[in-house]
This record gives sequence, C-alpha cells and structure tokens, in this order.
Amino acid sequence: MVPDCTRDPLHDSRLRCPAGRLRRPVSADNVTVKQRIEIDKPGRATLSAGNGRRASALNGTTTRKKTRTSFFGGISLLNALTYWVGMAGTAAFAVTAVLAVAPRGIDFFGATVLGIITAIGGGTIRDIILGVPVFWAADLAYIWVALAASLATFAANSLFTRKEIYSLMLYLDGLGASLFAIAATDKVWALDFGRPLAPVILGIITAIGGGLIRDVLAGRQTLLMTREIYAIPISFGCALYVALLAFAPEYRSLGAATAIVLIFALRAAAIHWNLTVPDRLASKPKEG
Repeated sequence: MVPDCTRDPLHDSRLRCPAGRLRRPVSADNVTVKQRIEIDKPGRATLSAGNGRRASALNGTTTRKKTRTSFFGGISLLNALTYWVGMAGTAAFAVTAVLAVAPRGIDFFGATVLGIITAIGGGTIRDIILGVPVFWAADLAYIWVALAASLATFAANSLFTRKEIYSLMLYLDGLGASLFAIAATDKVWALDFGRPLAPVILGIITAIGGGLIRDVLAGRQTLLMTREIYAIPISFGCALYVALLAFAPEYRSLGAATAIVLIFALRAAAIHWNLTVPDRLASKPKEG
C-alpha cells in the first residue's frame, strides 16, 4: 500500500493521500505494464502513464523489460535450423518406410501408417526416456510432413525398379539418420541430460530407432543386424558433435552441419562401395 495513504470512508475501493486526492489502491511490488510509480517526496506517490516499464513502489526505480532479438517469429536462427533438420529427417524416414514395403503391393493406408510410425518412432523413444513432452504432440506439423511424404512416395514408387527403390531407400535412410542423430544429440545436450554420454547414446537411438521399427514391421532384416557400416558413422558423428559442444560451443551451428555431412558421407560411401565391418571384428560361431 502507498505510504501514508488511508482508506477513504466514502469510497471503500479508493485511498486518500496527504494531498487530499483520491487514488485507487496499487500493489507495493509491481504495477501493471502501462503504469509506473514515482515517489517524489517521502510519504507521497503519484501515478503516471508508462510504456513497457515496471517500477517498484518502494524505491521509485524503473526498469525496462529486456527482449531477445530473434528470427522466424521468435525462434532463434539456430533453433530454426534444428527445427528444419528435424523436419527433413522426418520426411526422409517416412519415404524409406514406404519404399521398404512398396515391392510387396501394400495399400496406401498401410504404407502411410508405416511411414508415420517410422518417421516419429526414434524421436518418440528419445522423448520418453528424457521425460519430456513428445515432440510431435507439441507440433503436429511433423505428422503432416510424414503423411505427405508417405503419400507422395506411394504415388511415385511405380516409377522406379526394385533395385532403384532399395538403393534409394538406403541413401535416404542414411540422410535421415544423420539429421535425426545430430538434432537429438543437440536436444539432449541442451537439456543437460546425462552429459556427456547420454547425448551420444540418445542420438544413436533416435537415428536408428525409426529404421529398426520399420524393418521389424516390414518383416525385413534390420540394417543393425547386418555387417554394413551403419551405426558406426552415427556414433562417430554424435561423439564428435558432443566434443565440439563441450570444448567449442561457439561453433555449434558449424559443428552440427559438419557432423551431419560427415555421418551421411561415411554412410553413403559404405553404400556405394559396399563397405562392411572387417571379418576380425565380426562374431564367428565355433565350428563343430
């Protein structure tokens, strides 16, 4: 309550100050955004219009609320980049799901369902582990992108041969995995969850989770169970990005782009030249 002001007996909702003027009660802590309080003399307060300021009724000081310069309607440039990387990965994984089952003559409904499950599967597992709201529930654009990509792929799959479809699926899977891996690693790091190992582990889970769900539902052998160089580039890229976040966070955007390119380049090279894990690093059952 304003110092030295008493409640007016005729107007219960107003105050009578020493100057004799009636005033409405104000808070001693804060005033609404469009008001400020100036205490010019001990025991006397006056109200005057303000613009975007808050004042203390105790010391008469005013402070202007700070705002952060941002892009894309309140989203920082880096967050916008991460957002679109996630969208691109969603589309890529949805496409791979439809391509995986296209040769089997599946109908459009089954193809789109599998596409959506594959697109959001890895990220859903990640968010459940993190204990945060699932990403696609907060932004349904991920579902719509996965649906559109699945339908477009279903309509265009007849333009390719089975060999072309399989090759295209592998490359797109590598692209989606690289995008999801770094986006997930960045999210886990920003949440300060289990640094430094958890960002790498959840980056890998997010990258391969959707593909594993796709292959299991499609009745295919998962890429993780083959000797193809699949999870190794993802692990290396996530670890490299975490190291950069730990020791050179000012290069976060450049590091994310570099890690994505590196993962995809290694995976694409493995697909193109049919590179596999060496025999000495593969398990061998005992003969006899």
